[in-house]
Amino acid sequence: NQQQDGDNRGKVTTQRLTLNNLQPGDNRKVVTCVATNSGLSQTQQDTITVVVEYGPRNIGVMCNPSDLSDLRVGGSLVCTCTADSNPAAQFSWTKDSTAGPLPAGAVVDSTAG
Repeated sequence: NQQQDGDNRGKVTTQRLTLNNLQPGDNRKVVTCVATNSGLSQTQQDTITVVVEYGPRNIGVMCNPSDLSDLRVGGSLVCTCTADSNPAAQFSWTKDSTAGPLPAGAVVDSTAG
């Protein structure tokens, strides 16, 4: 704890909290500082919400129909990609592991969710 003179001849006390090795699970956690003056039985507090940025994880693709052997000429395949990320992940689709054009008739809906 550090102290210095404050307003009205009081004392300003400072204490520091360091959160090391933040993880995605720490995102949106609330941290509260509580200051107590035991001589007067008074308490004040202030809170912050921790925001941790992290890259995409838990990536998954689900398709309908799920049995890809059910695909027929003229039919449709609808696939949805999901990922946990902060800020939100951005997606792109490739065919045969190349960034070239998707098959003719492919429609990418960025609002699906």
